[in-house]
Amino acid sequence: MSAGGAAQRFNLGIDGASDRAALDQMIQMQAAIISYIDDFKLMMILSLAAIPLVLLLRRAPATTDSDHAMAIE
Repeated sequence: MSAGGAAQRFNLGIDGASDRAALDQMIQMQAAIISYIDDFKLMMILSLAAIPLVLLLRRAPATTDSDHAMAIE
């Protein structure tokens, strides 16, 4: 099946190369928008999955001044 066959079968009114180029540009733009949305959805899922890890964080134990002196030496 040729590219023109689909246009004739569905009667899209795509006759010339410029019409096909405009259709291709529109499809590419919509694909870019969909992939952008999918990226945000993935980042949302990863962020929500990382939130419980915050509960595992603890404060560092309090240190005295002598600990700092030992680290310098």
